[in-house]
Amino acid sequence: MLTAAFLILTAAPASEPLPPPPRPKEAVVVSPGEVNNALDRGVAYLLKNQNADGSWGTPERTKALNIMASPPGSHDAFRSGTTALCVAALIEAGGDSEGVQKAIERGEQWLMENLPKLKRANATELYNVWGHGYGVLALARMHARKPDDAARKAKIETVLKEQYERLEKYASVDGGWGYYDFEVGAKRPAASSTSFVNGMVLCALHEARGIAPPPEKMVKEAIESTVRQRKPDFSYLYGEYLKWQPNAAINLPAGSLGRSQSCNIALRYWGDKKVTDQVLIDWLDRWLSATAGSTWGESVPSLMNPTRQWPATSITSGITTHRFASKHYPRKSDRSIRTIWQKSCCRTRNKMAVGGITRCTTTTSRTAPRMRY
Repeated sequence: MLTAAFLILTAAPASEPLPPPPRPKEAVVVSPGEVNNALDRGVAYLLKNQNADGSWGTPERTKALNIMASPPGSHDAFRSGTTALCVAALIEAGGDSEGVQKAIERGEQWLMENLPKLKRANATELYNVWGHGYGVLALARMHARKPDDAARKAKIETVLKEQYERLEKYASVDGGWGYYDFEVGAKRPAASSTSFVNGMVLCALHEARGIAPPPEKMVKEAIESTVRQRKPDFSYLYGEYLKWQPNAAINLPAGSLGRSQSCNIALRYWGDKKVTDQVLIDWLDRWLSATAGSTWGESVPSLMNPTRQWPATSITSGITTHRFASKHYPRKSDRSIRTIWQKSCCRTRNKMAVGGITRCTTTTSRTAPRMRY
């Protein structure tokens, strides 16, 4: 009788067609000038707020959204990730002014000196995976910045390979990466693989693969972990630890708006044929339909936990979604969607992310025909 009850409770429900995703409304056309003005504001902010040592980021302005972050290791991790993002953004879209080039040089020097020193803060906190992942992204762009300087490129390649080794070392035993290990605290983390961390790292590894190929086994296991967290509608679990709660608010499409952008494009980069153009378009539409992408994840104050916003999304996810969503634009031909996206990017370009992660500045070109918005 117990066996029969178990079979009834665990039987798969009949398959039903997935409901269509929401579609955003028509938006006002945004001119290239408005986009470039938004970029200029972001660049000006970065130049103004670069630290004296060439890095970016500070734990002094958390807006009371404090998280568990043991000094100095966790703060080193956030500063490394923030600096890497800022350097990558300025290289791609900061322009050629003397001030921008000096800021890049200072940021690059800080990364070259500090990325090799980055490690986990303690047995529980693994925020360093953000620094290693975004460090790989920045190093790839640094490598392409001065293509004729062979000695410089060789030094960057050395640090890049070191970051691969660190990502291998701190990968979860189940594949992929998590930023907490509440299980064992062993040398090889038993962290629950987190889908959007996997997406971030896989995108960075894909960009750097032409400089030095990342370890195949590490990439394969990260991809498999991300696929395990994917639901039929291409929403993604927050982490593998929630596999028995697939319909929790944080795992529903609204909660996955940010995660799906990074995970879908990461899997697409690494050859997943299931991530079609239509999947990318549908998830852009879902995101843009959520208050037109402008205040999603930012509208409800959270005094204790940044994921206590409806629907269990965080401010940082709302901001960094722009970065990964920008990778999808060339596959979207609908003019109305593009203009909504452009407008939302201009509105959010100067908003701060919290928790010491990053400020969304830009990952796009200033040249209008190449805009990825």
